[in-house]
Amino acid sequence: MGVREQLLFPPEVGEAEAFSHPLAWQVYVWGRRNMYVNMSFLGLFNFTAPFLPWVLLLFSVMLGSSPVVDLLGIGAGHVYFFLTDVYPQISGRRLLKTPSILLALFPREETTIHAAPAPPPLRDMGVVG
Repeated sequence: MGVREQLLFPPEVGEAEAFSHPLAWQVYVWGRRNMYVNMSFLGLFNFTAPFLPWVLLLFSVMLGSSPVVDLLGIGAGHVYFFLTDVYPQISGRRLLKTPSILLALFPREETTIHAAPAPPPLRDMGVVG
């Protein structure tokens, strides 16, 4: 096993679990930022997006995986969400800032979203008298 494979798949973490940690923190942050999105797991039960990492954790434990890696991801996601979304609103300061070299390499493109025009009122279409 080469150095690259040892970094991607450390001996104490199996291949299936090696990528669940990064995904767990991203799913946690996405769920917290999209609190009101309704979801369904395998069509069996419905929940909102903040519960998605916990549902995936439970499912992975039911399949026999260790919950440690997913719990670390959820913990990392919680810390990241707090430092980027909650703390700046409380204190007015951002502790985590994007490095200027990354901003220079990947400039932010301004995107404009144009709303679709509103449909005409029903009375103009002859539906309502």
